[in-house]
Amino acid sequence: MNNQTNFIKIAYLSGLFVAFGVAGNYLNLSLVFGIDLIFGSVMTLLAVATLGILPGTVIGLLVGGYTWFLWGHPYAMLIFGAEALIVGLIYRRTGNLALSDGIYWVVLGVPLVVFFYSQVLDLEINRVAFVAAKQMLNGIFNAVVASLILFFASYSRLRMLSGFWYKTSARNILFHVLTFIALLSAAIPSVISDHNFLHELERDTRGKLNNAAMLIEINLKNTLPSRIAAGDDVSSAIQNALSEMVPADFGGGVPDGIQISDERGHVIATLGAIKSIEGGRINSNSHNVINVWTPDGEMAKMSRWRQSRYLLDAPINVLNDVDLNVRLELQTTDVITRHDYNSLKTLAILVAILVTAMLCAHFLSGFLTRPLRKIASESKLISENITGDVEIRISDSPLSEFDALVHSLKHMRADIVSKFNDLQAMKDTLEVKVEERTIELEKLAIVARQVSNAVLITDLDGKTMWVNEGFTRISGFTLDEIINQKPGVLLQGPESSLETINEMRMAIKNRKPFSVEIINYNKEKSPYWIEISCNPMLDKNGEIIGFIAIEADISDRKKIELQLLKSTADLELQLKETIQAQRRIEVQTNELVDLAEREGAARFKAENAERAKSEFLASMSHEIRTPMTGILGFADILLNEKLPSSAHDKIIKIKNSAKSLLTILNDILDLSKLDAGKFEIEKIDFNPMQVATEVTELFSQTCPAEKKLNLDFQSEFSDDFPEFVRSDPTRLRQVLINLMGNAVKFTDAGQIKLTCTLDDDTGFLRFTLSDSGIGIGKDAQTRLFDDFVQADASISRKYHGTGLGLSICKRLVELMGGRIGLSSEIGAGSTFWFTIPFEPVSDDFVKNEEEFFNPTKYLDAQALDILVAEDNDINQTVISAILSNFGHNTTFANNGLEALNAVKRKDFDLILMDVRMPEMSGPEATMHIRRLESPKCNIPIIALTADIMAENRQSYFEAGMNDCVGKPIDNDELSKAINKAAYEAADTATDQPDVDASSAQDLTGFDLEEVKSRLGLSDELLETLLHKFATDYGEVDKKLNDLVVSGDLEETAALAHSLKGVSSTLGISGVSLLAAKIESAAKDGDGKQAEKSVKNLRSPLSTAVAQILPS
Repeated sequence: MNNQTNFIKIAYLSGLFVAFGVAGNYLNLSLVFGIDLIFGSVMTLLAVATLGILPGTVIGLLVGGYTWFLWGHPYAMLIFGAEALIVGLIYRRTGNLALSDGIYWVVLGVPLVVFFYSQVLDLEINRVAFVAAKQMLNGIFNAVVASLILFFASYSRLRMLSGFWYKTSARNILFHVLTFIALLSAAIPSVISDHNFLHELERDTRGKLNNAAMLIEINLKNTLPSRIAAGDDVSSAIQNALSEMVPADFGGGVPDGIQISDERGHVIATLGAIKSIEGGRINSNSHNVINVWTPDGEMAKMSRWRQSRYLLDAPINVLNDVDLNVRLELQTTDVITRHDYNSLKTLAILVAILVTAMLCAHFLSGFLTRPLRKIASESKLISENITGDVEIRISDSPLSEFDALVHSLKHMRADIVSKFNDLQAMKDTLEVKVEERTIELEKLAIVARQVSNAVLITDLDGKTMWVNEGFTRISGFTLDEIINQKPGVLLQGPESSLETINEMRMAIKNRKPFSVEIINYNKEKSPYWIEISCNPMLDKNGEIIGFIAIEADISDRKKIELQLLKSTADLELQLKETIQAQRRIEVQTNELVDLAEREGAARFKAENAERAKSEFLASMSHEIRTPMTGILGFADILLNEKLPSSAHDKIIKIKNSAKSLLTILNDILDLSKLDAGKFEIEKIDFNPMQVATEVTELFSQTCPAEKKLNLDFQSEFSDDFPEFVRSDPTRLRQVLINLMGNAVKFTDAGQIKLTCTLDDDTGFLRFTLSDSGIGIGKDAQTRLFDDFVQADASISRKYHGTGLGLSICKRLVELMGGRIGLSSEIGAGSTFWFTIPFEPVSDDFVKNEEEFFNPTKYLDAQALDILVAEDNDINQTVISAILSNFGHNTTFANNGLEALNAVKRKDFDLILMDVRMPEMSGPEATMHIRRLESPKCNIPIIALTADIMAENRQSYFEAGMNDCVGKPIDNDELSKAINKAAYEAADTATDQPDVDASSAQDLTGFDLEEVKSRLGLSDELLETLLHKFATDYGEVDKKLNDLVVSGDLEETAALAHSLKGVSSTLGISGVSLLAAKIESAAKDGDGKQAEKSVKNLRSPLSTAVAQILPS
């Protein structure tokens, strides 16, 4: 606001200075022959002194612009602009406008005038000297006037100059006043004398022209009669007589032009050039002594005067019957030259008077103000030595006012010294008290530093004695605001539990400890949940002297619990509505298809209905998966907290229920796409053995704990089963997971075995899954692969499910070109089989298969800065917790537009981008980011989407996204996607970092609780497995070393593969990573690298064994 006010004031003052400056130049004091005294620079110098150099220079050029119009050339404007600039620079040092202006004119102003007026305007040197002296005196006079105006304005405190008031010294004021008086006293008589001299010159010129006219009349009277008698006409006789006149005939005043005309104005005879008939203006001079003719045209004012002429019209009578008129013209240059010479002497005297006046003013002002300066100096000395060690030493003065000031100054100094000594004594006392208080506060600070939460200390009545910074951070109340008050008076509100409040009051009354959870209110009256643990404080004698309470803000935990309950209810409602909508859409679609078959013209409507169905399913997928992400995420967050066992079991049931709902949703979507014929089969090179092994290991590790000890999972591969094929690994994995899931569901004990062979009849891949479960009756087998069909209703009630899994498997297998079937007996288990065709892979793929992404390639990455674009606050909380557990730093944006702006402001390592958001969608934001400059355009972007339709996923990649993770978010899938994206980004600039001993050593430890949670094992079984690992693999590094030394790299790879799988399952990361390195080197035939990695294995392996078998 102040800046805006100052700007307005500067603009206002600048306008006034320009207006008054132009007016000062317009109301000039015209001297003679184009020489004028102007006063516009008064305003220019005022602007320099008040507004500064730059505004003053601009104002100087604007004000000086009028001289271009006045004098007909721009050079004066440039000289005055330079005057503002140079005077402003000098004025900063001197603080004296008149002195600064005088320095400018002597050093630069006069040389500029001489150059422009002599070289450019081509004036005579005496005229140039006259102009230079005039402008210097004019400028210095204006500087003195500007200073006096400035002194008056500042002294009277004019409102228009508030903020620009001028501070000066008495000496400076006296200097300018004395200079002004001296200059004005000398200038007035000089100007009057100069004007009188000019009057005399012009009267003399008129006399010469009158005398010349009279002589011409006499000459014509004497010569015309004889010429006319000789036969000349009157005109010829006058012209001949005029031409024969010599200078002596004019009596010493020879005109430059003569013209004789009759009474009607007809020219009869001329001699010389008559300028007045060529145009121009004829005016009387300022004193009406003689007329002056001035030419027209664009030219400088002084150049115009140099070309001007004095003019005289006079009647003559040379014949009795003829009346004639003679016009005489005489150039002004002689008068101008004589006047300039006289004026130059006058100006030289004025310059001498000015210099003398300024010197006298300087010394006189210094002499008169010396006592004041002495007092100012002594006052400064007192302020610098306030302790009283310095005495005031000022001699007496003949001025009574000065003596009175000195006397008052001495008394004031004595009072100051006395008060200073009193303040010093008070300061010493205060420092002692502050030191005592500091010791007390340090004791309290020691207590506060022992806890990270809020700390509150009260007396026996519950009144506050002390709080730490944590309390202020949570509640907003400082110690000064809450001291000597009961906390409940300020912190409790309408939502605070009265039962809990009474419990706390009774505990304090009975001097008992307590621990409660309650809603409090901060200083802004916003509620928050707090967990309070309060205990009595005892003195040295064991007496209770007060209470100390430790408080923790649990608002986030409470919020998660409430959101989890709400999300579960919302999800159940949405799923119910989705199933109902699915059935309605199925009915409507069938009706439309039937109608299209009957009426070809209705086919377009059926296609629109099918498209609406797809769009509806995509939308429902997004709307259901979004809250599903919150449910599963919050369930994982709560499982990581220390909860009672009953609460832990409930959370696990919530998570399992959510996963079941997700499975149902996926089945419905898959079935819908299969019905619509939109399921596309991919052709990708992959290892089918690896897919089968991964599915078997997945279920062996994640099956329910009550079945784990009773089930034996096996996988076998025939010798002719190919290691690499080209087919669709995603659909193969989906069919295997469905069949394996059913086998686990319906088998409580026994064996589940997956056999992989080549089909004898077709040569296709054949997968056979056998279990020892409950079996299936013959009548149910014929319809088991139909939609929504199970063996009988009791199975649905006991084992749950929709009956869609086998139907989807059958459609997928047939879509890939294969067949599926089963054989089963009730009580004897079931065998499901299917075949799929395949194509051979290229030799390059087989060679480079081991080069595929390996998560260990990004082991040494630091914590990533990840931007998350997500509009759902529940999902934001979940994703934040997941990424925090991964060790990454998180920044959130609520939509695509905020994400784009965040990328422009800051560099991020990776972006997690939701797809459907307000303002700007995820794909649209991605396309904008890809258009930014490098390196921002290359940031890895992973789509987070609840819309898992394949055609939509492809559109995300086309928009520029690197990968896609579905909702609900699976921690392992997200971690793998982040590591892959980070590795691929880093791999473009540098080679893969080596997994050496130091990096593996950082990963030797393992979290038993995490392993138990992930594998679902009991404490006893986990302990048995770990001991078995320590026994079987404790010396495995020696075996590996012997194999490498002997050159048996094939056996080395097999043993390393076994070690990798076991250690990875048990969470012994360092050992698993080095085992993978050994296996890779052995398969590549790189014995040296394998030997190096085996040596590095010793340290992490021994550390892991030591943790399992402590001495």
